[in-house]
Amino acid sequence: TSQELRLKAIIPGCTNEMTKIIGTVLTGPLVDFSMNDDCSGVAVNFTNSSSGADAGYSWSFGDGSPTSGTASPSHAYSNPGVFQVTLTGNNLAGCQNQTTKPIQIYSVPQPDFSVGLPPFSCSNTPTPFQNTTPPLTDSNITHWAWAFGDPMGSTSGSQNPSFTYTSGGSFSVDLTATSDFGCFKTVNKVISIGASPVADFVLGPSCLNKPTSFTDVSSGGIQSRFWQIGPATFTTTNPVYTFTSTGSFSASLTVTAVGGCTGVKSVPIDVPVPPSQSFTTTNPCAGQASVFTDATPSMADAITGWNWNADGNAISGNPAQYEFPTSGTFNVKMTTTHASGCVYTLSNNISIHPSPIADFVASPDRGAAPLVVQFQNQSQQATQYTWLFNDKVPSASNVASPIYTFTDLGDYSAQLTATNSFGCADVKSVPILVLVPVVDLQLTDFYLDHDPATGNLKAFVSIYNNSNVTIATTEVALFLSEKAVVNELVTLNLKPGESTLRSLSFSISPTQTDMTFICANVLSPQDVSPDNNKRCISMSDMDVVFNPYPNPSSGTLQIDWIADVAGTTSITVYNGTGQVQYAWDTACQPGLNQSVHDLAFLAAGIYLVTVRTSVMTKTMRFVRQ
Repeated sequence: TSQELRLKAIIPGCTNEMTKIIGTVLTGPLVDFSMNDDCSGVAVNFTNSSSGADAGYSWSFGDGSPTSGTASPSHAYSNPGVFQVTLTGNNLAGCQNQTTKPIQIYSVPQPDFSVGLPPFSCSNTPTPFQNTTPPLTDSNITHWAWAFGDPMGSTSGSQNPSFTYTSGGSFSVDLTATSDFGCFKTVNKVISIGASPVADFVLGPSCLNKPTSFTDVSSGGIQSRFWQIGPATFTTTNPVYTFTSTGSFSASLTVTAVGGCTGVKSVPIDVPVPPSQSFTTTNPCAGQASVFTDATPSMADAITGWNWNADGNAISGNPAQYEFPTSGTFNVKMTTTHASGCVYTLSNNISIHPSPIADFVASPDRGAAPLVVQFQNQSQQATQYTWLFNDKVPSASNVASPIYTFTDLGDYSAQLTATNSFGCADVKSVPILVLVPVVDLQLTDFYLDHDPATGNLKAFVSIYNNSNVTIATTEVALFLSEKAVVNELVTLNLKPGESTLRSLSFSISPTQTDMTFICANVLSPQDVSPDNNKRCISMSDMDVVFNPYPNPSSGTLQIDWIADVAGTTSITVYNGTGQVQYAWDTACQPGLNQSVHDLAFLAAGIYLVTVRTSVMTKTMRFVRQ
């Protein structure tokens, strides 16, 4: 296709024009491209959208860098700014076209920060991070990202954060700054955190007008310390401070270690109001338990313990008691310990009054129903008496020495309360037994002893009361061999479980030789066990064997003998034809020996029993019914 090309030249006042005909006009390439604004130092991708440039391309990035012949190159701008990017396209016909577009390259933040050296950067205290990143001229920094390098991976989005490290040491910290166009950069620094000391202290009780001790127990190479206790300050290790008013206070200790790191501990302190102490004393009577009871009004500072000093004797608890041995005026001191640890003391003088002594005799104190008991008052230093008879239906009396009748079987008691003019009282109680009388006297010993007044041998008996009632008298019979029997009434007044030794009026001359033995026997018609009422003494070197009894026998046979010396005794029973029916050996002791034999297996008839001791043999006859 031909084209007309006209050239027109104009100068002031003149015009000239030339026209030529171009025979052939070739088609040139269509050149176009696209890209995005980006950050300095970042490779920008250029997208070529040209057509017809079959002979190649040439890129000019506008920053003085060499051109590129790549169809869609990448290029990183070292500096921020606006740059003109030109793409030139060529075809094989020799035609060339180009397109130029501007690109905006933004500044990349240059993050930086600093931290102060110890004591500004210490463990367990906030470490301030100073962000020193310079501002951008073409954009704004909108985001900050901190990584503090601690074991927990802690982070922050603040521009100038503070962070507390729990231990000293070196830590790798990252700071990333990002602009509003997405340009970012990270800086890493290793910082040093000093080890802070651990502030700690203990204190004694904080009580009004009493010194309170403070003891530093801090650790971590302490170089100096500063105390703030209420309004006072100290730099000593273990200060002492006295609170002169009650109320709430605080105490703090700041310790500084080598390197300047510090540790702080603060505690609240409550100084309690002292109590208005008082105590009461009940039963202030000598020889009895006087009782001390704290009567202090309740308070916020609760009591946790009581200690008392009564006339120099330490006791504890509340109430507490102490027995003063005598009457008089004595000092009693009460010391209370409170929840706060404070200790307070109150001292009083108290009067201890003399105490009465309650005493009486009940006669009799046991026996068959109805039992009439005379109570004989033997009290001392008493002015008033109160009796209580604990019968089935209790009864009382104010008579000094009353008489009371217990009508029913049973175990009872009688109680006497003796009181004096000071209100001091004493109590005595005795059991009263109303029972079915059971008499059982035992003759536990019988012997003859020399009477220096007469030169004769005097008889002595030892009697034990195994009864459940008191035995007033009993009769003792002395069997003088088989020649005579002497009976004597012996006064005992022996209570159950008691024993007594009594001398009898009977005596014999040492030269009297016509007796081979003497036996003593306690005679009590109501005795339930008469077999233990007899004792014998050998008066010669011969043994004595008594006739067996009962005779005739219904199956039981008792054999008694007196041995001069210890040995073995054999008892043998024969029938009428001389055949042995029963044999028994036993050890015997000097004096009376008794044995009971069960012969119920024997048929009715006449039998012989032979008793052989170490010095004699005696055969006797008995009848089995």
